[in-house]
Amino acid sequence: NAENGEEVWVERLGGKFTASPIWLDGRIYAVDEEGTVVVMKVGAEEFRELARVPLGEMSHSTPAVANGRLYFKTATKLFCLPAK
Repeated sequence: NAENGEEVWVERLGGKFTASPIWLDGRIYAVDEEGTVVVMKVGAEEFRELARVPLGEMSHSTPAVANGRLYFKTATKLFCLPAK
């Protein structure tokens, strides 16, 4: 809680994360080192994992957002999705 510093919830995703998570349009996107994108919806009192999407190879890159698109980089590929 930004107002008083109280911890609201704690969740463990499993996996090893090097890249930073990003927040976009009410969701958090995190990519683990195995290349799995974990999509979460978070709120003041809830945490909900929405999806786990494997990119097919390792990744140490933070997702990026530019020009209405969401980018994920793996060891040899760059994925581009439209951002809402």
